[in-house]
Amino acid sequence: MFGEINAAQLAVLEQVRLKYYSDYETDHTEYVCKLSLKLFDLLVPLLGWPSEGRNLMYTAAMLHDVGHYINEKRHDRHSYYIILNESLLNGWPEAWRVSTALLAGSHRKKMHPGLEYLEPSEQATLTHLAAIMRIADALDYFHGQDMDISSVEVNKENITIRVTGPEFENLRTRLANKSKLMQKCSERQVVFEEAGA
Repeated sequence: MFGEINAAQLAVLEQVRLKYYSDYETDHTEYVCKLSLKLFDLLVPLLGWPSEGRNLMYTAAMLHDVGHYINEKRHDRHSYYIILNESLLNGWPEAWRVSTALLAGSHRKKMHPGLEYLEPSEQATLTHLAAIMRIADALDYFHGQDMDISSVEVNKENITIRVTGPEFENLRTRLANKSKLMQKCSERQVVFEEAGA
């Protein structure tokens, strides 16, 4: 569907990150990537979503904030632009590059309008991935790399995500807002609980 990229093409990812990120942003994006992949691994089998897209999640999560280089406002759209236009990524397969850009461009408030040009199955996969990445990004909103996902439970009505970390109470509203896409595409309420509470 999206193709794959090889090790040499993946190595370019780090060059792009060095070009556009400060150390502060690098730590955050690596942590969001870690949380995104963890949530993907825990959630996708429980929801019966296709497992393809994990590697795409990795590249998009690692690049999701490159748009801060241009401007913090609408940085998701700037990330989309940079990924599509950065010459270092010219060796990436076109479908992979476009999908990475669309996913990075959808990690905040709205899905990128370019999704409408994809096949319905591709739209669904990217929407699922964006829903996961939004939650992961919200968990590291304060860039402290101190929140984690303990477990996930799914039933017909709810997705319960148990988290650990000192900022849980301060993140409740943000997590509720950032999980709206997950609620929509899973057709379940998303509930966050403090693990062990």
